[in-house]
Amino acid sequence: MLYLWLPMRGAYGIGCLTKIIRAFYVVPVLLVSATLAQPVRPALAAGMIPVGAGPVSIATAAGRTYVSNYTDNTVSVIDNKVGAVVATVAVGSGPTALAVDPDTNRIYVANSSDQTVSVIDGASDQVIGSPIHVYVDIEAGLTVDPSTNRIYVGDSDGNTITVIDGSTDTVFPGSLGFITVGNDVQGITVDPVSHRLYVANYGDGTVSVVDSLTGGIVSTVSVGSQPFASILDAPQHRLYVANSGDNTISVLNTTTDTSIGAPLAVGNSLTGITLNTTLHHIYVANQADNTISVIGEDTNTVLGTIPTGTSPGGIAVDGSTNDIYDTLQDTNQVQVLADPFGSPGPGPMPTSELGSGEIMLVGVIPLLALVLYQRRVRQHKQAS
Repeated sequence: MLYLWLPMRGAYGIGCLTKIIRAFYVVPVLLVSATLAQPVRPALAAGMIPVGAGPVSIATAAGRTYVSNYTDNTVSVIDNKVGAVVATVAVGSGPTALAVDPDTNRIYVANSSDQTVSVIDGASDQVIGSPIHVYVDIEAGLTVDPSTNRIYVGDSDGNTITVIDGSTDTVFPGSLGFITVGNDVQGITVDPVSHRLYVANYGDGTVSVVDSLTGGIVSTVSVGSQPFASILDAPQHRLYVANSGDNTISVLNTTTDTSIGAPLAVGNSLTGITLNTTLHHIYVANQADNTISVIGEDTNTVLGTIPTGTSPGGIAVDGSTNDIYDTLQDTNQVQVLADPFGSPGPGPMPTSELGSGEIMLVGVIPLLALVLYQRRVRQHKQAS
């Protein structure tokens, strides 16, 4: 609202004065009324969507949410607008990690029990071709680089990443198909601009930074105990790493590959992490606490927690609505939650988030406009 005050040059005619009064008197009064009518925080909205048995991982893209169901070997497809499952796709045995390529509209599903990757066509909700054999134990390590159409699969029992060519859905031949990293590979995150991979090495307490085009290790960064997943905010040059061994989040500067401050303490038994790029919030699922921790990127602090159902697991965000989706493994459901800390971090604060100090300032502005108006009138008369 303050940005409506613009210095005006030249003669101050009736039309200009009317604009000043409208900008600084009528509008602020309306804002005060709207502010008083709004709660400081929006009410928590929640919904439950039944899915398959043993939901584990979750991913959102183009208004849909994909859920891997470990027990019944399926992927549930949720229409986010409808709030219900619209398709159930049979995949391989023991599906765990999911990754979506937004450019090809393909969903890649890691099947841990038969060591394959299934490919789903997002347009038809049908499996494409035969499963891709990768011959590694996959738990959480799966990601897609849309800019190169490559899929990266981590070996949780070893120290390698298998590389799949998305144009042929086959593993690259020879040394191009394998990248050696740290011990017990879990979550893999890719930067599609720099083509760097960030690999959480559960057994080493490190993150391997890999040049995905050459397969070379750029650096190895120490983080917390037993890192298992990460999320990248590329424009902010930050990587958030979830450490299940000490229930913390390590924050890395991806320009320098160094830690930013001390790790942030969150809940207990971390199971998932995701990013809301609109609100600049990081969400961490805490399975033992039945909560989601919310981290503000602008302050690099924990803002608070959101209560969930029993045993939250995978977590994702619909960027078009800011809704949070998390899997509830004990009840075979996906829960849809609102962010009660919903004001954006960097950038202006929404009107609904104004506190008493801002309301006082709104009330002062009409008086300030009137004083300035009277002063201009006196100056105009003296000049005449």
